[in-house]
Amino acid sequence: DNRIVFFQQKSNIGIVSNFNFVLQHANNEYFMWAAADDIWHPEFIEKNIISLEKNPDFIGSTSEIKIFYEPWKEENFEKFKKSKKKFELVHPIKGNYEEKVKILFNSGKFEWLYAIYRTKYLKKSMIKRKFLTWELPIILKILKYGDLSVEEGVMMYKYMGGKTNTNF
Repeated sequence: DNRIVFFQQKSNIGIVSNFNFVLQHANNEYFMWAAADDIWHPEFIEKNIISLEKNPDFIGSTSEIKIFYEPWKEENFEKFKKSKKKFELVHPIKGNYEEKVKILFNSGKFEWLYAIYRTKYLKKSMIKRKFLTWELPIILKILKYGDLSVEEGVMMYKYMGGKTNTNF
């Protein structure tokens, strides 16, 4: 597929530098990161881009997210299809800036980095260096540009690398 561009670093430059590198090379309207520990339902990209197309006030869109601790099996798409708790890891974030920040911090979860974004706003929001919870100021900056949407149903799955503590 000629729409996909592959870059391979000569050495490991770390997650933050790599995230910045690929984002700076993006020149499309929409952008998302693909991490090795994430699995997406086949409709994840399509449904979230449709949401962004229909709602110009949204600058990012994702789905419900489910964390799993054992190696992935294809039947897990059915197992995790419905979330027992709505908006467990991501919440729709709308309103004025103060309201959006309140929603973000009241949820206590900051999984918003793994959404589909309007590229120009994500580029304006990036942090260039790594520090503890570096994704939080990125999300806070993104919220200045618009709202964040959550599509119904679990369409993204984050693998926690075999960790057994579900409170991780």
